[in-house]
Amino acid sequence: MNPQVSHPASRGSFPEPNSSLYVLKRAKRTNLSLMGDVIPLDQIRALIDLTPCFGDVAKRTLTFQNSTIYNSEYFVNKYFDKELFWALKT
Repeated sequence: MNPQVSHPASRGSFPEPNSSLYVLKRAKRTNLSLMGDVIPLDQIRALIDLTPCFGDVAKRTLTFQNSTIYNSEYFVNKYFDKELFWALKT
């Protein structure tokens, strides 16, 4: 059971209740510039599939080329491969 849904004061990472997928949010500094850095390849453990969160209706201006630039929230697709599915299964 997701304590975030049952008790709003609970903290931790829990999947989004409707899709059961985790949501990643793009980090921003206080001046609203994006945080980011180059990650060395030896620190990457696994590939993941990110799907943009569009909300109820996607903006008409979004295309497959710019949707990762203009969105700030993404679903981690746990069905991307079976190892990721079993690691994220709750």
